[in-house]
Amino acid sequence: VFFYKYIRPKNEIEKIIKQNSKLIKKISTPEQLAFKSLSFLHPSVVDTAWKMTAHYYDYLQQETNKRKIPFLVVNLTYQPYESGFDPTFTESTNLLEENLEKYFSEKQIPYLSMKNLVREYHTLNPASLAIPEDGHPTKEGHRFFAEKIYPWLKENLSK
Repeated sequence: VFFYKYIRPKNEIEKIIKQNSKLIKKISTPEQLAFKSLSFLHPSVVDTAWKMTAHYYDYLQQETNKRKIPFLVVNLTYQPYESGFDPTFTESTNLLEENLEKYFSEKQIPYLSMKNLVREYHTLNPASLAIPEDGHPTKEGHRFFAEKIYPWLKENLSK
């Protein structure tokens, strides 16, 4: 225990986890705990959660750059952009999306958001891309994502 706690060098992920653990209390607000879904953030805690997440993205970018591995990001958060979804989920997802877009734009990291693509899909086709009460993509959802993501990957991996 002494070696683990005081002598062994900490890796970068452990440092990020320790740093972020101090922010967990700020996310465990009454609004978040009472929110309808634990897999979504309440809009009031998105900024705090983003501060935690950005540290991991910084780490990933450093590590992929060191290894000369392309770092590409696709945001597959799509359900709140389907028609008839609770507006609170859409609000929190929009706040997160703003942070993602700004971050990846500033870092010049290729980024694809499914937000507008899903909205366009639902304008023409009201069927959900997700399995009801499950959240995972349906057969049509998988087809849709593959059709949209594959050309983007080919373009960005060839740079």
